[in-house]
Amino acid sequence: MLAQNMETYIALFTGDGITGEEVLGLDGSGLKEMGIRNKEDREKIKKKIKELKAHNEREKKEMGRERARRDKLMRKAERASANANAPAINRKK
Repeated sequence: MLAQNMETYIALFTGDGITGEEVLGLDGSGLKEMGIRNKEDREKIKKKIKELKAHNEREKKEMGRERARRDKLMRKAERASANANAPAINRKK
C-alpha cells in the first residue's frame, strides 16, 4: 500500500483484521464493500493481489519440489544404511 501511495487504505485492511488468505480472495466488489471507492485504486490493488497469488503459487511449487528432493535423499540414505547393515552374504556385488 505504501509503495502504491495508498496509505489511506491501510486502516481498512488492518482495522478489519483481514488475513493474508482473505486478501488473496478479494475481488473488485469485495474491495468496494471495504470502502475503496476509487476504481483506479481498486484496479491497482487487484493487480497487486494477482501478483501475490502468482508469487504464492511459485513458492508452493518450489516447496513441493524441495520436499520431493528431500524425500528422495532420505529414501536413498535409508537404502544405503540398510545395505551397509545387511550381512555380507546378502550384499550385492
